[in-house]
Amino acid sequence: MLKNNTKLFKNRMHFNNHNRIPLIFKHKCDINVLEAIALAEELIMLDPEPNTNEADQVVILATLIEDYEKRHFSIDPPTAVEAIKFRMDQLDLRSVDLFP
Repeated sequence: MLKNNTKLFKNRMHFNNHNRIPLIFKHKCDINVLEAIALAEELIMLDPEPNTNEADQVVILATLIEDYEKRHFSIDPPTAVEAIKFRMDQLDLRSVDLFP
């Protein structure tokens, strides 16, 4: 199954001929990212030795997935007020509890 997924995934990437590092997904859509995640999970389960093709693929896939998530699912940091309210909620505090 890993060989089929690897072949499927490689067919959807454009490689630089010099170092076989993918430059960009040919088709940018969620299904490709799900395939990349599935392939990365399979490769990680194999526990590849460092400096092997499989280990390099894991690093490449992780980088591509991380970039995709940053572009499509970025989360802005909370404002100071939001952070305080969140922490107060965690501690079950009310505004009255802040004053001595």
